[in-house]
Amino acid sequence: MPYWHLAEAAEVARQFPRVPIVLNHTGFPWDRSEEGLAAWRRGMEAVARQPNVHVKVSEFGLKDSAWDYESNRRVVMDAIAIFGIERCIFASNFPVAGLRIDYDTLVRSLDRNARGPFAG
Repeated sequence: MPYWHLAEAAEVARQFPRVPIVLNHTGFPWDRSEEGLAAWRRGMEAVARQPNVHVKVSEFGLKDSAWDYESNRRVVMDAIAIFGIERCIFASNFPVAGLRIDYDTLVRSLDRNARGPFAG
């Protein structure tokens, strides 16, 4: 679901509180401008207020851009901060993600992202 529909998704989740819901592909933060990321975060926060929603942290590729660790790290860290690590599911979205990054690099990048603030 694209980020501009997350408020509607939050309302659907609120109406069905006993139905587990997984938001796919980190809410598709396609617009990486400051304004776009702010709108994505607002939508993610609305959905995250519903305790029956988890987020699948996956698919960070942008249509006309190379895979960028720092840009994607920001999205991953924001998603974890908004939902809490206990409500995040990590995934690869292969083979589609293979258009931008190889599998081993993706897994290592996600591992590096997730370990950053949580490493002991």
